[in-house]
Amino acid sequence: MNVDEISNAVYDRFDKLHLWIGFTRKSEHSYEKYFEQDDLAEGKYCQFCQDIGLDEEYDEDFIGILPLLEESVILDEIIEEIPIHEDDVPLLKKRCAELNINKINAIFWYSDPDLRFNHDKKFNGIKYIGMFKAE
Repeated sequence: MNVDEISNAVYDRFDKLHLWIGFTRKSEHSYEKYFEQDDLAEGKYCQFCQDIGLDEEYDEDFIGILPLLEESVILDEIIEEIPIHEDDVPLLKKRCAELNINKINAIFWYSDPDLRFNHDKKFNGIKYIGMFKAE
């Protein structure tokens, strides 16, 4: 792979993002612990990494985690905080409606279109919404 191909491969990774949205009753500390990878023993990976099938630490440049909201909100109140392309907003709203997501206090995303994992499980208590074009 030459330098341009490597540059394009990294750029392509940012073109799409996997998105999780939902409501959790976990404390902020407990919620954040799901992503914590700094204090783990050698060869151990955070629960998020395990849930998305990584056998290594996630790349912090490719993840976005909004702080846990104290009060739940509806999607329209927070949609501008989600870095998806405006063309995918109708699809996002449709998916949330299909999954019966009415109140939200947690949102996170990861940019890696090649991830393969069970989309039906809950991730830190939050539902996987889908892969969307990044903003």
